[in-house]
Amino acid sequence: MSKVIKPHTDRSRLEEINQKLQKKVDELSRLLEERDLKTGGFDILPLTELILANSPAVLFRRLASVDPNKRKMVYVSPNISIFGYSPEDFLGGKIMFRDIVYPGDSERTLDEIANFVEQGVENYTTTYRIITGDGEIRWVEDQTSIYEDTSTGLCYHQGIVIDIHEKKKALQLAAEVQKSLLPERDPGVDGLDIAGKTLPCDEVGGDYFDFLPDSRGRTDTISIIIGDISGHGVDAALLMASARAFLRMRASLSGSVENIVMALNRQLTEDMEKTGRFMTLFYLLIERHKNRINWVRGGHDPALLYDPYTDTFVELKGPGVALGFDKDQSYQLQRMDGLKQNQILILSTDGIYEASNQKGEMFGKERLKDIVRRNSSKTAEVILEQILEDHFRFTTGVPREDDITLIIVKITPLN
Repeated sequence: MSKVIKPHTDRSRLEEINQKLQKKVDELSRLLEERDLKTGGFDILPLTELILANSPAVLFRRLASVDPNKRKMVYVSPNISIFGYSPEDFLGGKIMFRDIVYPGDSERTLDEIANFVEQGVENYTTTYRIITGDGEIRWVEDQTSIYEDTSTGLCYHQGIVIDIHEKKKALQLAAEVQKSLLPERDPGVDGLDIAGKTLPCDEVGGDYFDFLPDSRGRTDTISIIIGDISGHGVDAALLMASARAFLRMRASLSGSVENIVMALNRQLTEDMEKTGRFMTLFYLLIERHKNRINWVRGGHDPALLYDPYTDTFVELKGPGVALGFDKDQSYQLQRMDGLKQNQILILSTDGIYEASNQKGEMFGKERLKDIVRRNSSKTAEVILEQILEDHFRFTTGVPREDDITLIIVKITPLN
């Protein structure tokens, strides 16, 4: 005779078994959680500290404030020791980070940060020098982001500081060498007022400009060259130096402008064919006594000629691809007669036109033309500086991504 279990008895036993199983599950979950904490917390934390201790990047977070005295550090990673300090030096209020900034860079750095904040830039990079704990002066790169804690309403500047001292020294040396290769002063040419300037986006760049006197000794004739090696940085600067040396050597020999450019192209093709780089070039020869300009264009933006009497701009166009692609490429000489007093020639690299503001708007050629138009009665140097000043104002808060080179030539009376 089988035993009969009443329904309510079955339910009670099942509930009892279920409760026991649930306790087992809870216990196993607790044990798994403890194991995860052990492997994911207590083991990873020392690993993170080890990575930070051996990293060249010092992490930081400081309170944001318009008052520099209130920009207190709330976190500094332990590897601040590479600069001879401890986190407690800053967290305890013993010193402010701005106290270790080299005095010669302090005002500039504060102004840059204030400008970024005013412009609403949330991610920015600055470079400056600091004084280490043992008195050494070192260059650092500060990459900062703005973070707002919605739970507290507090705003922080946080990011990393990287020691770039050795890199900076090497780049400064390269920049000094490159600067020595560019014209030291604007040339004095009868019947011409000339001003030129280059601004690399890094310490060194790939932009090039030069003024070559007439090989026959004519004081009212000059060759003006502007070029742009693709990319920027040390390798572009080395190619620029090579191009300059060859061009100067070749231009000192007899030959037409187009033959000079073709010879340079053959040389650059050999130098660049394995690098993937190229060079755009605009070679302008001004013969003031003939009121004539001659030019060869090698893939470069056309120069502009502004006539204040008719308020018109003419692009000095012409065929010709960039140099460094085809050693057998031919180039053609273009010519224009009838230069007039007060006309203005503008030569530039695309770093002027293609630079953008925080809205993503490009500076473009029309803005440049308007500046030239408004300042056409002034000297070449004043026109150049006005363009660069307006350009800087337009691009404030946006890192420069390309080199900028600009040459202004104004036609003046012959002596």
